[in-house]
Amino acid sequence: MFPEKVCLLLKITRDTSFDYQLPMKEWFTQHYPDFFVYDLDNFSEAMVTDYALKLLNNAQKIVLILQAEPNSPLGSILKLMPVVMRHKQKVKAVFQGEHKAIQQMLKPLNEVVYNLPEKELAAALDLL
Repeated sequence: MFPEKVCLLLKITRDTSFDYQLPMKEWFTQHYPDFFVYDLDNFSEAMVTDYALKLLNNAQKIVLILQAEPNSPLGSILKLMPVVMRHKQKVKAVFQGEHKAIQQMLKPLNEVVYNLPEKELAAALDLL
């Protein structure tokens, strides 16, 4: 059984090191405890990405939080984007940072906010 409410936290970076402290994940979990939060990055292994695809395909509400550095390789994130677009009516996206290719891919989504300060995120997501 998969959760109905899913938040995918996607990190797109040039650095292959893994971050154990994810302030955005902690913030989201505190504000929206009924969401299942799953994080991955552009260097994630296929098994991690495949599970994210299953979450996307089974969720009723999807929050996509992308944290991107310019000119970073998209890697495993590319595999997720077609599925995100297939479910775009269910997706609210938050984009933090800068990455031209990802910003272009997000254009078809109806609900995307860019580079908001943390204190404005709750109002922008309006998940209640």
